[in-house]
Amino acid sequence: MVGSTRLVWATLPLTTRLCLRREMPKKERKRLQVVISEEQDALLTKTAYELSSPERLISKSEVVRLAIEKIAKELGDGEQFDEYRALLDADDLRDD
Repeated sequence: MVGSTRLVWATLPLTTRLCLRREMPKKERKRLQVVISEEQDALLTKTAYELSSPERLISKSEVVRLAIEKIAKELGDGEQFDEYRALLDADDLRDD
């Protein structure tokens, strides 16, 4: 739901929303748990806050999904391989 649809949805009675939600097909999603540092969590929070507006709050999960799409597009275009490899070689991004 986007824009005005979200506002209309919010005005519906809770019982109506619950009934409609049960009838709506669920999106197939994968879950991924990742351990991040305090600094990375702060960056996610700050980015989500900056992307949010009074009409639309952005979650940290949405920021992560946006970053995945952006990186995949850039790598698909053959851009920035060396820059990403250098970031991944940094100690603070390595898996322990």
